Amino acid sequence: MLFDLIPLLMSGPFLLMGALVYYFLGGIDSYYRKHGKRGKGKVIAFKEETKTRSNGDGSKSRVTTVCPVIKFYNNGEEVIFIGSNQNYLEGQIGEEAEIYYIPGKKDHVIQKKNSYRIAKLIGLIFIAVALLLIYSRDADITHKILIPLISCSFFSLFLLKIKKTMKKRAIKEGKTGNLLQLIWEEILPNNNIIDQKELDQGKGYIKRSTELNLKKSKVNLFGILLSAAMLTGLYFLVMHIYTNRAGPKDRAIIDRFINNPENFQEILGHIGSNNDISVIVYLTGFSVIILLGFLMNLKGWLKSR
Repeated sequence: MLFDLIPLLMSGPFLLMGALVYYFLGGIDSYYRKHGKRGKGKVIAFKEETKTRSNGDGSKSRVTTVCPVIKFYNNGEEVIFIGSNQNYLEGQIGEEAEIYYIPGKKDHVIQKKNSYRIAKLIGLIFIAVALLLIYSRDADITHKILIPLISCSFFSLFLLKIKKTMKKRAIKEGKTGNLLQLIWEEILPNNNIIDQKELDQGKGYIKRSTELNLKKSKVNLFGILLSAAMLTGLYFLVMHIYTNRAGPKDRAIIDRFINNPENFQEILGHIGSNNDISVIVYLTGFSVIILLGFLMNLKGWLKSR
């Protein structure tokens, strides 16, 4: 009984976290889309930065981000800011970048392709998982309502502690007003505004297309070699299962599908009930995904040469 209630206990924090992520982080993107003006800037460089972060088990890991440096004009004033971390392998120095900005406010600008859009999706996923946990439990409707509310209330105590800390810090900094308003005033401005001096003298800025293409070439080449190694390993694994584990009937089903792909319904009918055929189908599907990655890296490598 207690084991069945654990998902309901988890659903409360999931629901609350999803709502907070969607409202605050996703709300940043919504704010600029609703109140901001759409414009275009120019990618003048890329900023590479490596940070060390602590993991939950006490270990540390290094994370490298490569973000576009965008220049645009806000009411005639030049503004340079570092955009969102994204797939820089598709980016180019000198290309246009779509932005949203608040006229007259230099630090109120956001790249159209920003990470806060992903936050909206993450928030919705949290909410969907919470609702799925509630819906899928075989419990009374009373339990499905009360248990998530109780767990949500306990989680709210932690949030109230954060709220109290934030309020004290705001008073110490001389800020007044509603806490919600103070939070929005804190998170809406772009803290990645830089000046020309920082761009010219700062470390980690990639300002030449040749330097960017060299970095892309190295990353794509690594992707090609890794994909090729994985495809080779998967090929021998599939052949080992096909040759040494699958029985004559299983091999006959696979052979009929290879000779005539229209027989896919026959092989699909054995997925789940036949372990060897299931494993071969899953590994083959995984190989197709890796093959697509191989081709994308190959295309990028040839393009950046």
